[in-house]
Amino acid sequence: DPNQTGVVPVAPLAATVDDTSTVPPTARRVIYLVVGTGENNETARIVCLSLRDAPQGAAPVPAPAATAFDPGNPQNGGVMWSYDVVQGPNSANPGDDTAVAGIGFIDDGSNNPGSRPRPLLFITTQDGQVICLNARARDVDDVMVDGDVRAGEVVWQWQADPLTPGGNDVPEFNYGAGPALARVPLFGAFEEAASAGNALLKKVTEHVCYVVNNNADIYAFEAAAGPVDYGAGVAPRWTHHIDQPGTPMGVNDPEEFLNAPVVFQGGTPLIDSGGTLISGTTDVGHDDIVVLNARRGRVYALDALGDFQVDPGHAVGSVDGQPTGTTDQRWRYPDTPFLPAPGAMIERLPWPRNFDDSEMSGAGEVLMLSPMASALGADANPDLPNPDLDPHNDLLFVPFLQDTGPAVILPPPAQGRPPRKIYEWIGSVHPWGFMQTDFGIDIAQPVTVTVVADGSILPSQFMRFGRPKITNAPALTVVANADGTLPPDTVYLTRQKWVDTTGATHEFNLGDMLTVDYTDVAGVMHMETNPFPWGRGRDAVTGVPDAAGQTASLGELSNRLQARRRDPANPNQFEEEEAIDIQGSAVNEFRPPAMMAAGGGGGGGTLAVGSAFRGRLYVLSHTLGIQRILTLDPGQDPGQFLPMANRLADIPALVDAAGAPTLVDGWLYNTWQNGHIRAYSNVGGGAPGTGRPPSGNLDRYIPPSVAGNTIPKPRIRLIDGPDAMTASFLTPGDLVFDWGDEIFLHID
Repeated sequence: DPNQTGVVPVAPLAATVDDTSTVPPTARRVIYLVVGTGENNETARIVCLSLRDAPQGAAPVPAPAATAFDPGNPQNGGVMWSYDVVQGPNSANPGDDTAVAGIGFIDDGSNNPGSRPRPLLFITTQDGQVICLNARARDVDDVMVDGDVRAGEVVWQWQADPLTPGGNDVPEFNYGAGPALARVPLFGAFEEAASAGNALLKKVTEHVCYVVNNNADIYAFEAAAGPVDYGAGVAPRWTHHIDQPGTPMGVNDPEEFLNAPVVFQGGTPLIDSGGTLISGTTDVGHDDIVVLNARRGRVYALDALGDFQVDPGHAVGSVDGQPTGTTDQRWRYPDTPFLPAPGAMIERLPWPRNFDDSEMSGAGEVLMLSPMASALGADANPDLPNPDLDPHNDLLFVPFLQDTGPAVILPPPAQGRPPRKIYEWIGSVHPWGFMQTDFGIDIAQPVTVTVVADGSILPSQFMRFGRPKITNAPALTVVANADGTLPPDTVYLTRQKWVDTTGATHEFNLGDMLTVDYTDVAGVMHMETNPFPWGRGRDAVTGVPDAAGQTASLGELSNRLQARRRDPANPNQFEEEEAIDIQGSAVNEFRPPAMMAAGGGGGGGTLAVGSAFRGRLYVLSHTLGIQRILTLDPGQDPGQFLPMANRLADIPALVDAAGAPTLVDGWLYNTWQNGHIRAYSNVGGGAPGTGRPPSGNLDRYIPPSVAGNTIPKPRIRLIDGPDAMTASFLTPGDLVFDWGDEIFLHID
């Protein structure tokens, strides 16, 4: 097809799925590709491509064949199936091309013992559709034979209604706002298990698909069924809309979400590579949250399960276990309304800013354009003998940009906004609120948390115990246990809204008063009433712990990737690495590379962050200390600090990082904008799947030496003829073309 360019606009997904072309069905390794942009007569297609088996010995794996799969010769044809993505029924031009925003995968049968695997592929589109496909490698039987559609066919499809009745203004999914898939168990979500059983009878499942569109509408769907009739009409399990803070009631002023949601599950369950549940963890979903970062610098956390009704008698056919269609917003960060009054000690915050401007136009403003990452904390590898289960270092990592003002090294444009100077930051936020106690807690004795406003008692399954968050100081008095270990001094509250056995709803939010009753390890009982969340912070300037405690923040730490240090020649002054220069008109389209976090087997944890600055890949610990700075050609990087006269915003010879780094099995993989892929070994391991080495710093990577395989970033320019030897380069004033005109490129 001459209109097909073969562009892959969305990152591929890899999976092992069943293939019914053999008897009995066998597993097949596949990748799912999005090919084509969905614009300008270029259809976006989902292609399921089979990977060939590895040959014997050290020979490389052959590339997948580009021809259709041949069941008579399974090694001959790699294309298992393809699906054309077109506009939905509520769009302006149903059946025409549309772009793919993102894709996701889940096996709906993987947690049902004895059931047949049911792999599902999910698509979000530019015209606001959510499409679920049968993702099996091969399944030629239709729904009348095996109860499922054929491989590559639609299982369910949904599109929002237009914002204007009768119009075509259907909310869209921004590019990158793909679906998030997770298994969110119902166990423990209700005070009595009968309500969970009734929820299952009402078609509630444990596999959920979460999406967010450009109208700030967040939806939760049953992964295998989409919107269903729970008893009050066909609908998603829950819907939640987020307007900007301060928006008047009845006015639609939505936040803008550019990225897919993140489902944080807190290690419940934590399962080793053999499928065994780690002792000390439970298989529950009531602590799961859906986290979203808004472009204007705010982070939101929603209850992943959603709200349910409870009937005291649990009668089958009653509303017991029926979703209400809503969910609870747990928190929003920055949480500045809940900080101490002026004059009180204020702890250091990752980004204590809360600007509501729609554009980055003032120095100090914050913009969030790239995806978040999350981790259970360092030393949390489930294959280690004693993985760390303490929730105190469970973290959400949030990348953000800081506008430092107009750029001075670039002349302002004749039209449009002037260039801006941007710094790249990484911040961390704790997923759950907490109440820190004055003494260490004997968790063998009863612990109760009471909501002062209505006297309700938080069910015990919604509490976890651990040390204080990373930036807090320990309790005033912590007496060691008999075995020498220190008892926990913080109660983490993993759910803030619940329905009791009578059907009454209870909840508490940031700033509400809670009472914690507990017994310390010396046998003394305590009752402490404080606002939620509560802890012993440290002064932002001196670092001195607060003796009395304070209303705490969910914020943890932050670090700027562009360095800052005291001037060696003048300790009273600071040297700063240059910021990034971004043309003002492009600042809202700028998308920094994504990042990845891993707990691993080491004490520091690992966070890999690709930078848009000087071609750098930063390797940080979970406390955001920079461990290593990697570049494709280290010889081209003059270091972080240069003499002022030579300080540059970028170094063209350094190829920028692209896409997202990957941490797996003790290795770090990264791609660069010139198509180069590099693998870095971790000293002794430390990423998921590796054990603890005898010695060595797990968080420092050793980059391989350059062996003549560094590829310069190509330079692409337009020329005025087909002969590169005689043609002239075109200037910006010459770049005027009509559709269908022939152009010539010079690539060197």
